[in-house]
Amino acid sequence: MSVFGFSVITLLLVFGLYLLARFLWLLIGAPILYRRWRRRRSIDIADADLGSGYLALVKGDWKNAEKRLTAHVDDSQIPYVSYLAAAQAAQEQNKLDKRDEYLSKAYKEAPKERLAIGLTKARLHQQAQQWNMARATLEDIAPLGGKNAQYIALVLTNHRQSGDWQEALALLPQARKLAAMDESELDNIEIEAFAGALSESTNIDAVWHALPRAQRKKAIMQKQYGQALFAKERYADAEKQLNAAMQQGWDDDILRLYGRLKLKKPAKARRTVEGWLAAQPNNANANLAAGRLAAAEGNSELAKRYLQAVINTEKNPAAYALLGELYEHGEERDKAMKLYKAALFSQETHQVGEGNHQVISTNG
Repeated sequence: MSVFGFSVITLLLVFGLYLLARFLWLLIGAPILYRRWRRRRSIDIADADLGSGYLALVKGDWKNAEKRLTAHVDDSQIPYVSYLAAAQAAQEQNKLDKRDEYLSKAYKEAPKERLAIGLTKARLHQQAQQWNMARATLEDIAPLGGKNAQYIALVLTNHRQSGDWQEALALLPQARKLAAMDESELDNIEIEAFAGALSESTNIDAVWHALPRAQRKKAIMQKQYGQALFAKERYADAEKQLNAAMQQGWDDDILRLYGRLKLKKPAKARRTVEGWLAAQPNNANANLAAGRLAAAEGNSELAKRYLQAVINTEKNPAAYALLGELYEHGEERDKAMKLYKAALFSQETHQVGEGNHQVISTNG
């Protein structure tokens, strides 16, 4: 046999052996390749279900969302995500037992995602008004949530709902630092929490000084503290706070309280009100406050002028009554009776929201 012929036969033999080996490899490896293909296809289907399920959730199609999210969840690479979304869908259908089942399955699938699952669980409990359950969940994940904005927001919401005002105030600085909520919402919570803490505390000064200095400079906080001091009959301290709040902007609520302060030197407070009156000389609340303080200092004629200014502006039972007292003390009983009757009439009219404006002059 020639060298060329031998070479050709050798090449054909090698090529035949290669084809045989390739065939045997495909034959043996076919089941493995098939299983891989099936797994990839199952994952693709699970991913598609997750996407369509989330889309249904966004649209509010709760039933379909739950169905799609759980249809092939066993094949998903992130099954806990599907379970968390399914829990939301179940709750929207008021299927709370099913919701809890999905939450439990989510934790079993991804115990390392304890914070994410706990936050979802607490939020769902709050949405369902299950505040005690939300509190328990938040306490459970507390070691993980200290620097998480959503965790702080959920805890603050729980404090607000349950009236834990001291705790809410203590948490607010952290909430602001993390921007856990909109700033305006945090301001509202702070106002509400401060008022609640003042009302339930036996040491309102401690509550006040626990506030950050920047917050103590706010008019609304000074006003609330002043109101609490007034309720404790600490009138001199209340005057300082109410005055400071009023300096930042006109507030009729402050004026209504300011005139009722029982001070050792009411004349000084009256002059303060007169300074405010320069800005709004016809303001009934400012005139009433000035009239009350003038009466407290014993300046009856000045008090009468301010009270008459109130009456010329509006029917005010308090102004009629106090002016009547001043005339009665001055032995002018007819005028006093006339004013007392006007006080009763204006009070009844105010209660029913009816009647025409009535101006009563005391000059005859």
